[in-house]
Amino acid sequence: MPRILVVHHSKTGNTRRIAEEIAEGCDAEIEEIVPRDPHLGAWGDLIDGLQAIAGMRPALAPAVRRPADHDLVVIGTPVWCRSVCGPVRSYLQAHAGQFPAIALFCTSRWPGGASVLRDMAALCGRTPVATLALREHEIVWRQYGARLDEFLRLIGERRVEPLLAAHEVPA
Repeated sequence: MPRILVVHHSKTGNTRRIAEEIAEGCDAEIEEIVPRDPHLGAWGDLIDGLQAIAGMRPALAPAVRRPADHDLVVIGTPVWCRSVCGPVRSYLQAHAGQFPAIALFCTSRWPGGASVLRDMAALCGRTPVATLALREHEIVWRQYGARLDEFLRLIGERRVEPLLAAHEVPA
């Protein structure tokens, strides 16, 4: 069975909630991306937003799991100011070249998810096998079930054939 890792950063809990459902749905390990010096409160939100716009990469607490030890890495970010959040950007930079295959998801209060998913793919240097962008109201009202099921189905299809074929020994 291929090994899957779900990594995410969450400040409000929305991205964490979706990451946990994805991990449960595809029997994956899960890891939260944690900034070394988190910014708290309203000023912290302002700092985080400005860092996201500027493309800054804050220092992170050390990761526990290595992406290269997995067959698929699912990466989740909240959308901050129509940008990938700083902690996820730092994680992607720190592990560049270590992602065998990726799937991407984001959560946001406002529009902008599609461009954030494109930016994440570019930062990973890989084409995702699946993407999912959810808005906050969908999460709060639990209106994402069919879309999450489709995301998990795409991950499952990726797990069954191409990953197994990639591990075959050449004749």
